[in-house]
Amino acid sequence: MVAAFLMDPIKRERIRPFLGQENTVKGAAEELGISISLMHHHTKRMLDLGLIQVVREVPRAGKAIFWYASVADAFYVPFSLTPFETMQAAYLKGEKPWQERFIEGLLKVALHLETPEKTWGVLIRRDHHGDFDVTSSIGPDQEAPDLPGAQWSNWTEIHLTPDEALALRMELQNLWLRYRGKKNGQRYLLRLGLAKTVD
Repeated sequence: MVAAFLMDPIKRERIRPFLGQENTVKGAAEELGISISLMHHHTKRMLDLGLIQVVREVPRAGKAIFWYASVADAFYVPFSLTPFETMQAAYLKGEKPWQERFIEGLLKVALHLETPEKTWGVLIRRDHHGDFDVTSSIGPDQEAPDLPGAQWSNWTEIHLTPDEALALRMELQNLWLRYRGKKNGQRYLLRLGLAKTVD
């Protein structure tokens, strides 16, 4: 039961506001951008599973405010306790809901740009660098329009030496760390990654 909860990518996000720190249901709901009633449901579930505990109770007129924290600063789930036979199977399962959320957010804005004269399609061409390029475009224009709201997504195969690959990884990691802690502004899903191509 505990392993199943922690291996669910959406459910395990609910423990984040309590992991290694104290928080209230209201504070956790605000941090995750979900309703208090939904956060209350998951908080009760995590209490029942023994993942979090009440660390203090603040009396007030009416109902007291409870503060919760995780029972450990880190949780380890061996694959032997999961329904997945391989690490790849677990990774693909975990990626799926995030990938769906990312595509939904990306396309929600893009689809509003369609008109009877201009519809989304695939543009196959050479870009201004002379490289073969396949991209989404609204109509046969040579450049796809910028999406409102700063949406952007791109897959590409690049050639790097091992040292360049390490430098790029560190650059991407530092960029992620730079923006990760921000609390104000609109919520965005950020997707960064670098992997060797498997032939």
